[in-house]
Amino acid sequence: MTSPRRVQLFGFVNPRERRPAFLIPVFGSSTDLWIQDGKDDGLVWQFSPCSVPSEKIILEDGRNLWVGVGDPFIYAFQFFEGPVEIGTKPVIERLLAARLSEFSDLPFLLMDVLKFIKQPEALLEAIDRAKEKLALHNPQIAEQWTLLMKTTNRTKPSVLERSKASVAGSGQAALVASMVAADSALRRIEEVQHDPNLPVRHKRRLVKTEVAALIAARKTEIEDRLKIQQMRLAATAEAAERAIDIYRNQVIYEMGDEFYEFMGRLGVVLSLKDLGLLKELDERLTEFRRSLTGKKIKKEFVQAILEQVDEAFAAVREQLGKRAADLIVSEKRKDD
Repeated sequence: MTSPRRVQLFGFVNPRERRPAFLIPVFGSSTDLWIQDGKDDGLVWQFSPCSVPSEKIILEDGRNLWVGVGDPFIYAFQFFEGPVEIGTKPVIERLLAARLSEFSDLPFLLMDVLKFIKQPEALLEAIDRAKEKLALHNPQIAEQWTLLMKTTNRTKPSVLERSKASVAGSGQAALVASMVAADSALRRIEEVQHDPNLPVRHKRRLVKTEVAALIAARKTEIEDRLKIQQMRLAATAEAAERAIDIYRNQVIYEMGDEFYEFMGRLGVVLSLKDLGLLKELDERLTEFRRSLTGKKIKKEFVQAILEQVDEAFAAVREQLGKRAADLIVSEKRKDD
C-alpha cells in the first residue's frame, strides 16, 4: 500500500473515550484511514495506515482540512462542551493554557495538560490533587503512586506524552491499535465471565491468557515505537544500558498504566501488592544495569543479560495475568 502525500481530515479517535480529552486525528475515508507519522521535528514525514472500528471514530463535520507531507502535525482536543478543537501544537498549547481552570477537578488530565504546555512547576500540585482522589479508594496505593510520580515525573511519560511521541514518531497508529486490542480482549473476557457452562478453573485460565497476551503485545508495541530493538541488536554494554534505562523509566510505567486502566474498566480495584510487582521488576532491571555499567563485556554476555530482562518481564506478565484472572473471576462470582 502506497502512503499518500496529502490527505483530508476524516475524524478523530478518543483513546480514553471520555471528555475532556486529547484526540488522535485520522485522515482519508472510512475504508482508507491514515495516521500522521513523523520524527522529532514536528513535521509530517509520511502517513501510516490505521485500522479502527467505524463506531470509534468521531466524524469531522464542516472543516475542509487537508494535511500533506512536510506540514506541521495537527493536534486535537475536546472539552466538555463544544466542537473538537484542532490545530498545530502552538495553537492547542495556547488554547489549553487559557482554559486550565476547567481541569481543576480532573487532576490526572491536568497532569497531561501541564506537560503538554510545558508548565512543570505546577505538576507537583496536580499530583497531590490526584493523590487525594486515589486516597478515597485506597490510601496505601495513593501514597505509593504519589511517591512514584514525584520521583519519576521528569522521566515518566504521561498518557498525553505517549500520544505526543506517537504523533512525533511512528506509534500513533499503534496507539489506536492498542486501544482496539484492549476493547477486543475486554469483550472476550466479559463473554468468559458470563458463560454459565465454563467451570471457574477454565475461566481463570482463559482470562489469564487474554491479559498476559495483551501485556505482551503492549510491551512489543512500546519496544518498536521506542526503537529498543535496535539497541538490543547492537549488543554493546552501552546500548544495553540505554535499553534497560528505557525499560525502567518508561516501558514499566506504560505497561502499568494500561494494565490498571484495563482492570478498572472491568470494575476491579487493584491492591498495593499489584503495584509491588512492578516495583520488584524495576529493582531487577536496576541489578541488570549494574552488571553492565563501566565494563567491556562480550556481546554474548550482553545478549544473556537482555534475555534475563525478557524473562523478568515474562514472569511479571504471567503474575499479572494470574492476578487478573483471580480477581476478575472471583469478582464475577461475588456478583452472581
